Amino acid sequence: MTPQVDGDEEADDSPYPEVRACVSNIDDPDTPALTVRMWLIGLTLCSLAGCTNVVLSLRWPTVWIGPTVITYVQAALLDHVALRSADVICVRLLAYLVGKAMEHFMPIRVWTVPSWLPLFGGQAFSMNPGPFNIKEHGLIFMMSNSSVNTPMGFDMVLTARKYYGLQLGP
Repeated sequence: MTPQVDGDEEADDSPYPEVRACVSNIDDPDTPALTVRMWLIGLTLCSLAGCTNVVLSLRWPTVWIGPTVITYVQAALLDHVALRSADVICVRLLAYLVGKAMEHFMPIRVWTVPSWLPLFGGQAFSMNPGPFNIKEHGLIFMMSNSSVNTPMGFDMVLTARKYYGLQLGP
């Protein structure tokens, strides 16, 4: 696929027609992104995906929630490992469904932080600032993707214990 750029296109527009068809190059600055709803859904999915991957990395065949947010299953066949994907869980779809549900069920009310708090004192916020939008969804997706890989330090501790007989902790 080669990029095709016409002379009369805007500078911010993508040279790829597929991207131009799917992604708008116009940003609405009034659309909220860092909302309570985004932090709540993002941190919950981040914690669930990370904890699930660490716990499930201890078994064979390993099941994990991969960076493409589809569950992958590794199975040993003879001397090599075959990777088969199964559409079991999709965090993007789950985030969208939870976001839309929170849009309808969270209270539409504005709270004011007490003025005696040093950093956020006197500011107002809403738990439900409006419809669930693409900015919130994109940030939730980025947050959940950052936690899906098993920490390398965890792999080193397990390798030292299993293959070298070293106890690196209590």
